Amino acid sequence: MHADEIGAILKAAAVDLDDTQLMAAIAGGDRGAFEVLYERHSRALLLFLSRTLDDEGLAEEIVQDTFVAIWKKPTFNAQSSARTWIFAIANRRYRDGSRRPRLKIVAESLDRASFDNEPEARAIASAAATELAREISYLSRVHKEVLYLAFIEQLSHSEIGHALGIPFGTVKSRLDSAIPSVSTLSETVCPDKSMS
Repeated sequence: MHADEIGAILKAAAVDLDDTQLMAAIAGGDRGAFEVLYERHSRALLLFLSRTLDDEGLAEEIVQDTFVAIWKKPTFNAQSSARTWIFAIANRRYRDGSRRPRLKIVAESLDRASFDNEPEARAIASAAATELAREISYLSRVHKEVLYLAFIEQLSHSEIGHALGIPFGTVKSRLDSAIPSVSTLSETVCPDKSMS
């Protein structure tokens, strides 16, 4: 058997593992498990970074840096979800680096929206996304981050705090401050799964 065939077999076996099991396998050097983890979470991370950074190349670089760090030192302790842990690593990679471009956020892309294939539904969703992006563009970076993680990634307040490295109360105050500034969201209650 060739190394590629063995890798494909290991990857196929890893697909059925949950994230905690994947991390344990990665800690043991399982490249197939790492590939599955990357496929599960890299796109969401890239979407988040692309929507908050002005630089697509920088977003891609941070995603790669994040997953290299995970491969080199897989220290997941299951105190949060794997996605939250991965976002926290990316946040530290961004903040620890000398990369400080102006941040921006855009509304959820149409490919992530779930609506009918009817042209009218697509047009309405597109107009709403454009309006949300316009309104959010006027907010500070810290408000853009929490809004994106709360409403696009649908993380709980606790998960947002962990991902951004800020206290729970700070997450709540940033959301409470940002939501009234965005008329598209002002009548929406931010879901907080951690309180249930």
